[in-house]
Parts: sequence; C-alpha cells; structure tokens
Amino acid sequence: MKKLQLIKSAKKIVIKIGSSLLIDNGKFNHKWLRSFVEDLDSFLNKNQIIIVASGAVSLGKSYLKFNNNDVNLNIKQAFAACGQIFLMNNFIKVFEEKKKKGCSNSSHFFRYRRQKKESEFERNDKKSYFV
Repeated sequence: MKKLQLIKSAKKIVIKIGSSLLIDNGKFNHKWLRSFVEDLDSFLNKNQIIIVASGAVSLGKSYLKFNNNDVNLNIKQAFAACGQIFLMNNFIKVFEEKKKKGCSNSSHFFRYRRQKKESEFERNDKKSYFV
C-alpha cells in the first residue's frame, strides 16, 4: 500500500509541526500554516486529525522581546505560557479563514476537540483538568 493511501485509510492521524515551520524570524508563519490547512482539507472528512505544534516558547520569547538564550526552566515555562496564546489564536484564525471560504471541516475540527475534552472530563469523574 502506498504511503498516501495508508495515511488516508487511517482513522486517526497525529501530525507534529515543529517550530522551525511555524516560526520565521520570531514571527508566526501564516503563509505556511495556510498551505498546511489546504493540504489537510482532503483528510478532514474521513479522519480524526490531531495536531501537535511547537513554537509557544519561541513566540513568547519574541513577544516579551527577550534576547538572552541562557534561561532556566521557569523562564521557558513563562515564555510558553505567553506564546501558547499566540500559537492557538493563529491556528484558530487560519482555520476560521478556511471556514469562511466554504470549508465546513474547520469548524468540525475544533468542535470535535472541544467535545473530546468534555467527554474525557466527564468520563474521569471530573477529576481531570484541561489546560
């Protein structure tokens, strides 16, 4: 079976996106993400797509205008906390643009994720917290 056929036949696909693709000179790479979303379109009808993205630390560092690379874990966590907001807002923005162009799959993508979290929360007797 060819690789593309194998991928399309999978029920669940996990895609890891590294920060080198998402971040260009400290800025979010909208052009690349738009292209990626276009490529995803054919998979969203039949497959559950899970996106794992890096870049929160880099975006947070850029936002806070911090130039020193020698930082401890606490500082990196602070960068990640700031950058995660920008990272997710950029993903939402690009998927919403796609939705406005007539692709209903983008709303399905976020709806599924929200429902999944809610059902996991209920299944765990409300002992789990999602951040």
